[in-house]
Amino acid sequence: MSSEVDITEVDITEVDITIVDARELYFKRNKVQLESVVQYTTDEVYKYIKLIPLFLHLNNKLLPGYSSDLKNLDVSPGVYTYQADKSAINDAKLINSKFRYQHEGIIKNATVDSVLLQRALIDGSFICWVIARSSLKNEQFESLKIKTEKISSWFSSKNIDIEFVCISEQDFTSDTKNIELSGNKAFFLDAFYSESILLAGKYPVWWLVPPSKESQYSNFVEHIRQARFVDSDEFIDLGSPFEITQENLLEFSVNQVQANKLSMEICLVQLLLVEQKNRAWPERDGVSFRLKKILYQKKTDIRLLDITADIIRETFSCYAADRHIYTPQRLFGRLRKTPGKLNPEIIECFLKDSEYREEALSGIDNILASLNYFKAVSDEIRQLYDHILNAYIKRENKEKNQSLLRVAKNLQVSLSESANRVPLYNSKNIADILFDRIMLRYQQSAWSLVLEASSGDEKSIDGFTSLLGLLAWCWLNRVVNHSTQISIDYPSHQVRQIEARHVLEILMNHLDPSIVSAIASDVYEKPAQPLKSLLFVSLLEADEANKISNTLLAQTAHRSEKVLHCEQLIINSWGDVYTRQFTGNFGILECLCEWTHKTPPAALSADAGNIREGRVQQPQSIQAFSYGTGDSTRIAQRIEQIYFEITDFFYTNRKHDGRFIVRMGATCYLLRAENDLLKVSGIGGDKALLAYLQAGMDVYRDTALERLALTEQPFREIYQRNKKNRLQVFYQIKNRQYHVWVLDEKGSLWMDTVNVYDQESYPVHWLYLFRNIRAILQKISVENSDLPSIEICQISTNRLGEFEFHTKGAAALSAEKHFFELQVKIEATENNDQLSLIFEDQSFLYSQYGENVLKECIEYISASMSGGRHRPVFVTGMDIPLRLYHVDTPEMLQASHILKFKRNFEHRINKLLQV
Repeated sequence: MSSEVDITEVDITEVDITIVDARELYFKRNKVQLESVVQYTTDEVYKYIKLIPLFLHLNNKLLPGYSSDLKNLDVSPGVYTYQADKSAINDAKLINSKFRYQHEGIIKNATVDSVLLQRALIDGSFICWVIARSSLKNEQFESLKIKTEKISSWFSSKNIDIEFVCISEQDFTSDTKNIELSGNKAFFLDAFYSESILLAGKYPVWWLVPPSKESQYSNFVEHIRQARFVDSDEFIDLGSPFEITQENLLEFSVNQVQANKLSMEICLVQLLLVEQKNRAWPERDGVSFRLKKILYQKKTDIRLLDITADIIRETFSCYAADRHIYTPQRLFGRLRKTPGKLNPEIIECFLKDSEYREEALSGIDNILASLNYFKAVSDEIRQLYDHILNAYIKRENKEKNQSLLRVAKNLQVSLSESANRVPLYNSKNIADILFDRIMLRYQQSAWSLVLEASSGDEKSIDGFTSLLGLLAWCWLNRVVNHSTQISIDYPSHQVRQIEARHVLEILMNHLDPSIVSAIASDVYEKPAQPLKSLLFVSLLEADEANKISNTLLAQTAHRSEKVLHCEQLIINSWGDVYTRQFTGNFGILECLCEWTHKTPPAALSADAGNIREGRVQQPQSIQAFSYGTGDSTRIAQRIEQIYFEITDFFYTNRKHDGRFIVRMGATCYLLRAENDLLKVSGIGGDKALLAYLQAGMDVYRDTALERLALTEQPFREIYQRNKKNRLQVFYQIKNRQYHVWVLDEKGSLWMDTVNVYDQESYPVHWLYLFRNIRAILQKISVENSDLPSIEICQISTNRLGEFEFHTKGAAALSAEKHFFELQVKIEATENNDQLSLIFEDQSFLYSQYGENVLKECIEYISASMSGGRHRPVFVTGMDIPLRLYHVDTPEMLQASHILKFKRNFEHRINKLLQV
């Protein structure tokens, strides 16, 4: 003991009582507390509670809790030192008249050390603690648990709500073994010692430790054992509430706020109590600490409610300078009407000396008062939680639990206020706060809920940025239902009454309010994730749309044109509800892209293992609705279809580096991942889109067009067949012309239209041309494996108007050549480019003809076509400077660049030939 704190008899005499006196004071108070239990129950229930030790003490077939397992085990039954009095025996006979009791003397080596009844002050619930002897074997302890469960079942059959917990002494203070302690360490022992009543057995030694020695609890208990002031077998050591940390305070607060939506009244009171502990730190404060100090003043008739009310008042007074919606008296005065699960005695005790009286209200006034009260409680919870969290963050020279801190900060964000957030205060269905009729008013770019308390007396709830946010607030705070009548005040008549009603009905049918209240506690361990989204689409006048978006919509050519407008309702995994507004086609696509940002496409490549097993997380779906009928309904359906195609391309088909083209109105838009997030950018009209698709690319990218983009040509279908490092030639014969679309090795588009001479010439010439293209690309390719292959497909249209593709293999194409080959060679010199041509086997060299090479060649070609030998002329070979392909470096050269030169040169030849 030399290294420990020296505790002498002098330490004990620092207080006015001895250890034996402390024990007697505890027993006196315990007797008073046991007798007071009848105030909270009926006489019958009180009688049964006093019989619990007897049920545990005896293993009698005629009494509740009989267990045949105990008979076969080598263990002494009973509760430590328990002896049934005459009253208990008589009450037991009332349960079963055949019961007879034999006095067997005091049992000290019993299975049960202590039986304690705890009445939770916060909600009035009962817990019966059965503390088993530590030396019990596992099978003996399990048999005792079974016996306890049978007693619990018997009480349940009598509709008596008491939770029974059978636990050993060493497990009582274990976070993993005692479920009541989990996440509740800061308050568990404080509440336990102040609220528990000893029914039988050993008493907690904590009551023998003077308040001044609380910080030396373990040493003082050891001193009691050694000094033998009392028999060490008669008490039980269940730990001290002093042994908590600031981390415990924060953890407890986090748990309370996580359960806030289930009982915000309890959350408020618990945070008021924990804030007192927080402010007193490093000193320990709480109900049990104060209770013991009063007990050591030899006062046994102590009301826990008075101590609790005093702590609440002290907490309110310490942050009175903060902004409060209600005064503490008014807040608890309103709380008196709707205590929820909170023990009403706490409220009454807090208000007992207050002169405040809640005014009797009815109708609209009562509803508004209730809503303000809900808001006031939420505001108090937010401020108290901020105080507790900030105190933990400001701790100096202390290592912080980063996991707990992350959850705590996430909760702080969830409690914070935001302009676009729909404030949620009420999660209960209360008939008294339902509106019979509401008016929705749009004024000065904001919405408000207007209520008529009496004739001509209007009251309003302001601050809503959108109609959707206002209607969602009404529904999720449970102040409207299907019977509520709606009227609307919108000067420009952009939204009609029937449309507002339609939106509210959709919310009622598609949005269960429990989605924002039944939130699992573990969701705050991660960032908020999208959970549900509803889009509401409308068409507004251009001027009205400009007011909402606060930016001039350049795409609106005339003020008379209708502009697409969308309001989005977002619910995340934390139960937060937001609204956002998007205007114009670009805004709608921006909305769809942002909805995917929590699950970016690039995450697919990082999660390859899950991809193979089919467990990749997809973005949440979106439901789109219109404000009314007509075009907006069709547009809402189209938005859903576009979103489906976007997610199908980027996620289902895993094209996270791809390009997705959408056409809305006369404008085309590009969707692609930038910094791992989907972004939208404008391309322009159809002409601009074709130019974009034909542009060169640094690497291959998959491309997709949504179903209404460039429907006149089969772009959507050919891009669905696009493959990396393959030259794909698609052609369709219409009106004696080849309509040709080529996708090169990097996915760039090339197009051409060629007159038909016969069915085979054009596709066959690609086999000759492709050899030359590979030769050109081989010069700049480091590895031959990078060279593309070729695929030729003919497109036809079936009776349903659908495109069909027919692949043409080399064997399917005739080896006989029915066209003229033309090869082009251009040598670059300092002065000019020198053109040479080879037509079939005839050469036209610059060295021979100079600037007349083209003229001489054309004349020769014309002569060759005379006499019925008319055939098409195709360029099948090129050897020209890189700059004529319009690229800067060899690495930038693609097959489509070569084909552009081929097309331009062929068109020039055909023009000169007048073909």
